[in-house]
Amino acid sequence: MPLAATARAWLDQIEAAGLPPAHSLPLATFRQMARNLTAMGGAPRPIGRFEDRQLPGPGGPLAIRLYWPDAPAPHRMMVYAHGGGFVRGDLETHDPLCRELCATASCLVVSVDYRLAPEHRFPAALEDCLFVTRWAYAHAAALGGDARSLVVAGDSAGGNLAAMVCLRAREARNPPIQGHVLFYPVTAHYDPPTPSYREFAEGYFLTRETMRWFIDLYLGPTTSPFDAFPLAAADLRDLPPALVMTAECDPLRDEGAAYADRLLASGVACEYRCIDGMVHGFMSQTDLHSQAREAMREACHWIRTRPFGR
Repeated sequence: MPLAATARAWLDQIEAAGLPPAHSLPLATFRQMARNLTAMGGAPRPIGRFEDRQLPGPGGPLAIRLYWPDAPAPHRMMVYAHGGGFVRGDLETHDPLCRELCATASCLVVSVDYRLAPEHRFPAALEDCLFVTRWAYAHAAALGGDARSLVVAGDSAGGNLAAMVCLRAREARNPPIQGHVLFYPVTAHYDPPTPSYREFAEGYFLTRETMRWFIDLYLGPTTSPFDAFPLAAADLRDLPPALVMTAECDPLRDEGAAYADRLLASGVACEYRCIDGMVHGFMSQTDLHSQAREAMREACHWIRTRPFGR
């Protein structure tokens, strides 16, 4: 299926702006561009309330943002890991998406401002996300949440982190996670490249070269790729149920689909959706694409209807 008209128009705007490739920019400039794009959005989605906190994380002070729905407690709970290639992104860049999830799924969202590469390479970001997931579970009652409903979620690099949190939590049996929701996740190393890596290497927002740059900065010269990606895990059994959503016109499409297939082959309940005509990042563009709005409704319905654990 060809690109959706709204996606084509958005890509044309980016091309007309003449922005240089991400991997050619200084990191500070690249990171600020993401904040600027978020600031250009519309009015924030109304929710019950939000609050910024700082936790004593594994690498020092760790910022989180909590979002409460306008609904009676106790709330379903979600820990969210933002995207940005492990290199950029923060509480501000994903504030609109977290608000949307909070309001539409009527759940308490805990957004993690994890450490970024290359200043903090693997496994720093994963350690931060796992720490916050355990903190949220332990403090559920005080936060007005129900620990039995805890899910983890993330987009792109954050999808990788959410899946890896599930693997680490399974091994340690701490904490019990009831589901994971992944939007166009990074589940594998770029080598060997998948067919979608080749087909959408250029011209579809996220490029092959930018992904290579992201992953090289995240792993550094010494980390084995097998340690950092869920598809490299030898065993995916006993992971929590999953919802995996990918974009049709995205280099990461095939590895997201492969992760869903591995989960199903391992006996894990998994629903997979490839959203026609969309490009990477579409879940942050519900104001632009009807396909994104429908995908968001479906994801939030999945979150709202998870059976509670014990």
